[in-house]
Amino acid sequence: DNGWMSPMPSLVRRLKFVNKRETRPIEFLKDYEIHKLFRGVKERKNKVPMRLFMALALNCGYTQADIQDLKYEHILFYKGWAHSIQKKRTKTQQPMKHTLWKSTAFMLMYYLHEHPKQDGDTIFIAQNGKPYVQLVAKQREPDQSMTEMKIYIRDNIGNCFRRLVAKVFPTDAKGKTFRLLRKTGATTIRSISTNDSLLCEQLYLGHRPMSVARQHYTAIEIPRLDEVLLELEKHFDLDQYIPKRKQDYPLPPTNLYEGI
Repeated sequence: DNGWMSPMPSLVRRLKFVNKRETRPIEFLKDYEIHKLFRGVKERKNKVPMRLFMALALNCGYTQADIQDLKYEHILFYKGWAHSIQKKRTKTQQPMKHTLWKSTAFMLMYYLHEHPKQDGDTIFIAQNGKPYVQLVAKQREPDQSMTEMKIYIRDNIGNCFRRLVAKVFPTDAKGKTFRLLRKTGATTIRSISTNDSLLCEQLYLGHRPMSVARQHYTAIEIPRLDEVLLELEKHFDLDQYIPKRKQDYPLPPTNLYEGI
């Protein structure tokens, strides 16, 4: 009898721990908080393009690493205008394809116009010539060998976002990290999409398939995600944050967007 009963207390404790994690509420940003953050950005040339970074996080479910890994070859153009982004997610290597919102496309095209391609294929390089997000090796002590180096992530996107949050929400900044934008997009998909919402969330976030059939047998349908992204675009309504067009800025193809 004791042969199979003895592990039970340990198993019960483990299940209680799992239940606690499952019932933990998922944090996300409210709609008015999203707009306060966009309005709070004061962008200048050669500074961090935070509005574009936030738009990519909401539009494409990107993390800081996904944004930093974005290359020119990932952008799909329609008549010279950025239409969608197709790449593998940095963490899972799952294929991702997101149709760009009007606001995201304008911000990206204006950024590319002001920052012409130079050496390398990486799009986002800081003013000091280094990536916004990078792995940095640092010695714990001056006389330590290379094998004892400490590796950490230098995340200037996340740091700039924290400063923005502290400015916009001086009394309620705790827990509002850049990843909340990605969580907010996924949570909003669940609320506005009733059919295939789980599949669309997985495609949006770049998660690995949850079933053997999805992983090996079932083709991924991108058009359904495009429909959800369109609903997501209407929900967040970021067109008001499109930068004011300068005379030499590019224009989208005729009839690509209504009202253009």
